[in-house]
Amino acid sequence: MALLRFTSWGAHPWIAPSMVFLFAFLFFLINLDRPPHPDELHHVLAAQQLLESGRPIIGEGEYWRGILHTCLVAVSYELFGEGLASARMPAVLAVGLTVLTLFL
Repeated sequence: MALLRFTSWGAHPWIAPSMVFLFAFLFFLINLDRPPHPDELHHVLAAQQLLESGRPIIGEGEYWRGILHTCLVAVSYELFGEGLASARMPAVLAVGLTVLTLFL
């Protein structure tokens, strides 16, 4: 009967939170190819200029609204290359961490 014995969640307390984060992360990866929202394009353009010139420039002005997200999009561009899917990765990670936090 030793074959029917399963390990309990208490023996490995990190398994359940890891599975919740992984499920949430994979679930929100589903919509990476949908058409962009205008606000996303603002962050994309500002992140591209942030990498090129060091300032979040769009057209003739600077885009400081949501600068933290714009910086995270720029970092994502450096890690994964430029593209709409890599621009959405900071939001997907944030949602996964939010689900994990609520679970805990």
